[in-house]
Amino acid sequence: MSDNRQTVPNDTRVKVGHLVTGLVFLGLAGSWALHQAGVIGDVGVGWLMPAILVAAGVIGLLVMFVGSARRNRPSAQDPTSDAPENHQTTDDTLVIHEEENR
Repeated sequence: MSDNRQTVPNDTRVKVGHLVTGLVFLGLAGSWALHQAGVIGDVGVGWLMPAILVAAGVIGLLVMFVGSARRNRPSAQDPTSDAPENHQTTDDTLVIHEEENR
């Protein structure tokens, strides 16, 4: 019998390095497209490239600070409740669906 499981990683945080790299790539591709279309000239590309890098870095810093602020925020759970907090797992994946054996 096959053991088909769909799993979801526990770590769903935004990877800041991946985000910044993607933003830089999109910015460079967009500036190249604008230059090829004649919307911006050679002088425009000279200031647009550093602006793309600075903007991607600022967005990355904002995402990093917002993410760390959310992780450090206290839980909004009712303090009078005796229910346990979120369960902690030691596995690096979480099973969300398991096919029943026939």
